[in-house]
Amino acid sequence: MAAKRKRLEDEAESNPEAVHGPPSPIRREDLWLHIRQKPSGSYTSEQTRVVAEKIEDLKKKEAEGSFVSSGRSDVLTVATEKPDHGGRVRGVGGRVGLKVFFGSSAKRHRKEVVTREEMQ
Repeated sequence: MAAKRKRLEDEAESNPEAVHGPPSPIRREDLWLHIRQKPSGSYTSEQTRVVAEKIEDLKKKEAEGSFVSSGRSDVLTVATEKPDHGGRVRGVGGRVGLKVFFGSSAKRHRKEVVTREEMQ
């Protein structure tokens, strides 16, 4: 382990542009496209091909800076024109909600009401 760390440090010193670290996660739109692509490279349907073209256009605009994804408005939701379902957790099944997955033990804190006189 120490030898590997030493080798990485030497590489970093010789090549400062090299980036060592965990790989970035697969983006949602790339996974969406990969799942709908046949081994030959063609898409499973004509609608998928149209959405794939929209995704590629939006990714180009995002790289140029003319499209900024924020919150629930990312490349995939804009290209498919279908918003995400609120109150659901991805990848854990259809009937699992936020309270079931994260637990209902999260207590809500009430804010105390303070009058102007008390603040002064």
